[in-house]
Amino acid sequence: LRLELAHFTGVLHQSVVDFILGSEWERLCDTVDKAQTLEALHSAQDAFLFNSTQKCLVASDKLWALLSTRIKTMLNIVLQFCHLGQELIHTKDITSAFVNNCSLSFEKIKLEFEENRNFLLTVLNSKVRIGGTPQLVDFLLRLDFNQFYSSQP
Repeated sequence: LRLELAHFTGVLHQSVVDFILGSEWERLCDTVDKAQTLEALHSAQDAFLFNSTQKCLVASDKLWALLSTRIKTMLNIVLQFCHLGQELIHTKDITSAFVNNCSLSFEKIKLEFEENRNFLLTVLNSKVRIGGTPQLVDFLLRLDFNQFYSSQP
């Protein structure tokens, strides 16, 4: 589970960085260099923010809202996992009841993460099949690069 959570957060981080630094940052720098007025600078910033949100899965349409909600849920699950791990590491008096409780919590986290991951992959696959953006195609490829998840029953 830890590896899956690390894979997800790593892919999300790298995708966002690549989407922004790969094109939008350069475009912003070029536009700012050419700007002659304060309004042109403001317009460049607005365009940068709009384009970045479109590419980083947080735009305001229904699909992006759905993806964003799932991604936030998955990141919250990662935080729950980390918190539980820290609690386990720092607990001085470990009883069998505590260990059982932690095991149940880890299992719940695992199931919740898998459910959200499967939903996210289903939505991404569906959108890509009908013509998704290059960012969605790239994000899906990174999440399921060797078709590990999509090949499971």
